[in-house]
Amino acid sequence: MCVNQRQALHAPQAHQSLVGGAFLEYDEQLRKLPLPEQVKAYRNRTAAQANEEMVLSGVAHMVGLTKMLLAKGSHKERLEMMAKVDEAANRFAAANVSYVGKANFGEAEKYIKEFHAWSATVMDITIQISAVNGRFTLDFMQKFESPVYLNAFLRELADNGIVYELQDKQIRTLPAFRAPWQGG
Repeated sequence: MCVNQRQALHAPQAHQSLVGGAFLEYDEQLRKLPLPEQVKAYRNRTAAQANEEMVLSGVAHMVGLTKMLLAKGSHKERLEMMAKVDEAANRFAAANVSYVGKANFGEAEKYIKEFHAWSATVMDITIQISAVNGRFTLDFMQKFESPVYLNAFLRELADNGIVYELQDKQIRTLPAFRAPWQGG
């Protein structure tokens, strides 16, 4: 689960993307609980991992990873290293959920019919959640074509009485960019 780190870093007004993560396991004990109890348990687990000590530990880890990446001699070596990081992340966690939060577009908000938060993802599955004009939008993004997890997710929503509308399915690509070490 994505976690806003601004409070723990004492930077509530920071414009940078200060997002870290909380690792939430969906274990047997949790599966047995009704959905409202599962939500409560996840909120507690997320709060426990969003405290200052945990956030600073995560930031220190990312600083170390960045230094190792920048110490590589070539772009190819950096890509190879990040491929290993990507592989390890996908063994450790199955999916990523990010709640962007409630938008505040003032008077213009009543004219917004949908709102999307698309992003690149390290995980095989990422769900971006946003709220605009009294509606939640969930963008279910995955790195593979099979609809098996999306279909299972939609079944879970239906089984728990959550009404949804599947608006579309699209293949999205993000633009390529030149990394700073690649030169002009």
